[in-house]
Amino acid sequence: RPRGPTEITRICDVRSVDYVDSSAEVPAWLNASGDLELRPVQVAALNAIRDAGGGFLPIGVGHGKSWLACLAATALDKKLAIIMAPAGTLSQLRDTLADLSKHFDVRPAELVSYAILSRPDKYTVLADLLEKHGLTSDQVVLVLDEAHRIRNQTAARTMRVINFAVKHPELSVVAMSGTMTSKAIADMSHLSEMALRDQS
Repeated sequence: RPRGPTEITRICDVRSVDYVDSSAEVPAWLNASGDLELRPVQVAALNAIRDAGGGFLPIGVGHGKSWLACLAATALDKKLAIIMAPAGTLSQLRDTLADLSKHFDVRPAELVSYAILSRPDKYTVLADLLEKHGLTSDQVVLVLDEAHRIRNQTAARTMRVINFAVKHPELSVVAMSGTMTSKAIADMSHLSEMALRDQS
């Protein structure tokens, strides 16, 4: 009996795009004022996010991932970004959001620490944010900044993010980290699948 395509065949058939040529000009949809300049890697990443409907971005340390977190909702034309990040970076992210909003079209954002998802009484925090804003999941992007913080698939906070994404298949996800994996591809397989779905 005929067999379907193997996983290797499926992966080889996934569309590949080189975004280097798209990094020369800032996209018009950002409504940039011209006072702040994006790096080429940031422009390429935002174009990739917009094109793919999400993003899996193993971008190196110091290349401006916090700007991408703040602008991901704009790239995807979403009404809200839920940005998950380490607790120690939330204050800086708030400042970045406020600063970028003076120069670009920055959509509203909710900042959530990864640590809060480890608390038993906060397992519905992501769903609660949808209800708070009166939005459906297709109007929101979940940004996982420093996404390696949830690479352990058996950890409670990782399982809660995965369950949220599974329950809301229309949700866009952008996962970013300078250290996405340290040992194996399996460390990041769930992150890639959430962000890129069948394009992963």
